[in-house]
Amino acid sequence: MPATRRAVDLRAASAPALGMPDKSRWGGYAVAVTRWELLLGRAFPDPSQPGRHGKPILAPPFVEWLMGLPQQAAAALCLLIDPARYVVPA
Repeated sequence: MPATRRAVDLRAASAPALGMPDKSRWGGYAVAVTRWELLLGRAFPDPSQPGRHGKPILAPPFVEWLMGLPQQAAAALCLLIDPARYVVPA
């Protein structure tokens, strides 16, 4: 008898908000955001963070999430682009 495949419900294995559309936050994009959360298996991070000047700036973790990159990929890319900028003096 051949094995049957069962669909895995990713929403049951993750955070309670994962896969639940939030139209109040995302409006018309809520369905797309929800689908991307389920594909990546992680909830969306905050899209902005406080900048050095106190105003909100685009958060690197959100960009990574949008692009489907692994977490901390933006930090690794910054080191590749300009490693001397991140050298800690002894």
